[in-house]
Amino acid sequence: MPNALHPPRVAIVGAGPGGLASAMRLAREGISVTVFKSETALGGRTRTIHAPGGYKFDIGPHVLPLSAGLPCFRLRHAPW
Repeated sequence: MPNALHPPRVAIVGAGPGGLASAMRLAREGISVTVFKSETALGGRTRTIHAPGGYKFDIGPHVLPLSAGLPCFRLRHAPW
């Protein structure tokens, strides 16, 4: 909980989904948040490319974490 005499201030580097979600959650708790980003658009590495012919391509960090403790790892290696 923020202290009225010394309210916390947080700097978040990156305006991707994680940075924006963190900033929103902290702001809802009354914490002063500043988001720093290097790109001109929000979204971090997640974005849509508009190609000729009206085609759209969603690009970004398409990574499936394969840690052995995650359900997706167990399903992938299940003896089907």
